Formats: sequence, structure tokens, C-alpha cells
Amino acid sequence: MKKIYANVMIAKVYSTILGDLKKKLVVFRDGKVFEGALFWPMDSEDMIMEIISVNHVEGTVWDVMLEAYGALDVNGMLAKDDSTLKTMLHWQHVNGFSDEMFIDAYGTKNDTEYFEKRRAKGE
Repeated sequence: MKKIYANVMIAKVYSTILGDLKKKLVVFRDGKVFEGALFWPMDSEDMIMEIISVNHVEGTVWDVMLEAYGALDVNGMLAKDDSTLKTMLHWQHVNGFSDEMFIDAYGTKNDTEYFEKRRAKGE
């Protein structure tokens, strides 16, 4: 896999449209800002008000995904249906991060099963 550089953050983000402040995952990569576990391009109306945590990642897309997943986990932001990572893998390929892991995750039911599959491969 190609080496990439990204900043993975948990930040308080203010939405001027909704008028609310929420804790969100934010990923900076290649001059673009992605928001949330789905890696949507960040709306121009949203403003980062406070950075709670930040980690610089130099590695593969998988390294970025693990860092983002870990940041969500530490901050109690994982989906209750055990599908945060699978959802992230789907949207990261839609937003141009990588297709490889999306294809690798296809057919697993949830995050737990996907992690078990990777562990069985020795990854």
C-alpha cells in the first residue's frame, strides 16, 4: 500500500447551519478536511472550535483507519451496532483513500469479525 500522511483529530465542531457544537472525528489529508467516521468532506459552514486530541499518521490507509477508529473508541464514539470501522472502510474508498481494505472487509458482518479475520491473517 502507498504511504500517506494525515492528521487524525477529535475536535469540537460548530455547525453554523444547525447551530450546534459536537465532538467529531476530523481527518486532514492532502490539504483536504474530512469529517466524521464516514469521511465526508467537511462543510464550509462547519468550524473547528477546539481540538481535543491529534495524532499525525505516516503510513498506509490502514494505519489512518486504525488511528481514527482508536480515537473514536477512546472518546466513546463508536457505533453501538459494531459497524464503525466497516462504515469507515466503505466511505474512505468513496472519498479516494483506498479500495483495497474495502474489498478486504466485504463479506464480514461487523467490526469484530473483520478484526478477527485480519488477526487470523497475522496482520
